[in-house]
Amino acid sequence: MIAAQLLLAPSGPKSEFDGFVYVESNDAQSGRNAVLAYTFRKNGLHFIGEYPTRGTGATDPGATGALDAQGQLVVDRRRRLLLAVNQGSDTVAVFRFTRRGTLIAVPGSPFPAGGKAPTSVGLAGPFAVVADKADDANRSLDAIEPAYRTFRVGADGKLTPISAPFRVPPGSSPTQALTIGRHLVVGTEETGPFRAFLLGADGTLHQGANSPLDPEDSIFALGYNGARWAVGLAVQPTGRLLYGNQAATAKLLVYSYDATGKLTFVRAVANDGSKLPCWTVVTPDGRRLFTANAGNGTVSAFDLGRDHASPHQLQTLALKHAGNPWGLALDPVGKTLFVVDPHAVESVPRGRGNRLHALAVGSDGRLTELESSPARLPVSADASPLGIAVVPRR
Repeated sequence: MIAAQLLLAPSGPKSEFDGFVYVESNDAQSGRNAVLAYTFRKNGLHFIGEYPTRGTGATDPGATGALDAQGQLVVDRRRRLLLAVNQGSDTVAVFRFTRRGTLIAVPGSPFPAGGKAPTSVGLAGPFAVVADKADDANRSLDAIEPAYRTFRVGADGKLTPISAPFRVPPGSSPTQALTIGRHLVVGTEETGPFRAFLLGADGTLHQGANSPLDPEDSIFALGYNGARWAVGLAVQPTGRLLYGNQAATAKLLVYSYDATGKLTFVRAVANDGSKLPCWTVVTPDGRRLFTANAGNGTVSAFDLGRDHASPHQLQTLALKHAGNPWGLALDPVGKTLFVVDPHAVESVPRGRGNRLHALAVGSDGRLTELESSPARLPVSADASPLGIAVVPRR
């Protein structure tokens, strides 16, 4: 009997995480966007349900950059809130999550984003900072100024806009509103620059000391005339360092920052075996970094070195049935990595993507996809699910 049980037992990697994973369906049919909820327990993903955002998502089959963003979903664990962008209908939905992982829309949700095509949300104490992209493959928004704007998050989950937004030139196409602590916000834009803001005690945004900051020339080979903008910002939790991806040249960038919002380039390292590395996450202990590589269905793992400023690549792993890996989230102890993998562009063969992957993080920082992974997301064939958030059960 014991021998039979051993033969039947799974032999692959295991995860001890017990909690919930949320993904945005990003359905571009009017009013059909939703948050998809999963429980993760006993090494596997199990679907809980679909919770309408009462808004509309976005698509970009031609890969114009309209979907390029990180932070479509964000969780406020203290207030048990989840925020989700409706890029196609210019609103932000707010849910309260229960201890069973189900979601309840707060009264008044969704709330106006105040601009066009909200694409990323960051939380900083009592505030939410929203980046409005003003870029949508289904709407002509070329003349609209994108904006970064701050909202006060009420105890009831209501979003109330604060003062005037910070507007940037038409076509800038912001990709993220990364909040660092309570006082700093950093974003990137598809026209090239990084942009840092100081977040005042009253919620107002003031541009940092050397923003906007164009990418360092030394990142690019002599005569390079391709895309220069970076995406997928992530912060080092143990020091004043920031990471991002120069996707077109497959390089991981390291920057430092100070209390004035000044950004300083440190170095760039190659992300070998990747194509279009775009999205980034750092383990809670600050030792490892992972990128989702949207162009070839892979994820990469890096050791960040003793100083956390010297990334060393450990691995590039091909995901099962992958499409365009687009967003990553770790469990609170950094031992399980979840990846949302849409079928985002027409060049990806049918049958690939639109999946949620779960990977174990080894003690050496290398990744192994769980035997139970991936889970096929219950979305239409032309949807591009984006955004991911992870919440422990307790």
